[in-house]
Formats: sequence, structure tokens, C-alpha cells
Amino acid sequence: MGKFSIILFTITVVAILIVVTLPESGKANPSLEDGINVAEAIRYLEKLDKYYSQIARPRYGRSTDFHKRSALNAVRSKNPAVAVGRR
Repeated sequence: MGKFSIILFTITVVAILIVVTLPESGKANPSLEDGINVAEAIRYLEKLDKYYSQIARPRYGRSTDFHKRSALNAVRSKNPAVAVGRR
């Protein structure tokens, strides 16, 4: 049984080495048509970047004031004397 497992291991290692070192014949050669598609893809990505850079900006104004007021109300609710106006 020991000799059989060594032979099986050797065959497995050789098979793995053959598969790993095989030349990659599956690579596609780029054509001129792909260059046109790449240009279109770049334009599309530039438009997406412009769109999302405007949407991802933080909003100023009411939403910021709302969060400040919410934090102030949370502090006031923890201290009832401040909520009534006494100090």
C-alpha cells in the first residue's frame, strides 16, 4: 500500500505541474472593434462618475440643522431642568 500511494502522489504532482505550465492558448487577441467599445465604456464611466460625484456630496442646510436640533433635544431630555429653562 505504501508504494501505491507514493506512485499515486507522484502522478498527481506531475499532472498538476503539466496543467499549470501549459501555455494559455485561450487568450483572445484584441481587435479594433474592442477599441471602440473601450472608448464607449470610458465615456459611460465618466458620465457615471460625474453623476455620482454630485449625488454623493453631503447636503447642507435643513438636514444639518435638523441633526443639530435632534442632538440638542436629546441633551435637553436627559436634563429636565434645562428643558424647562431653569439653570
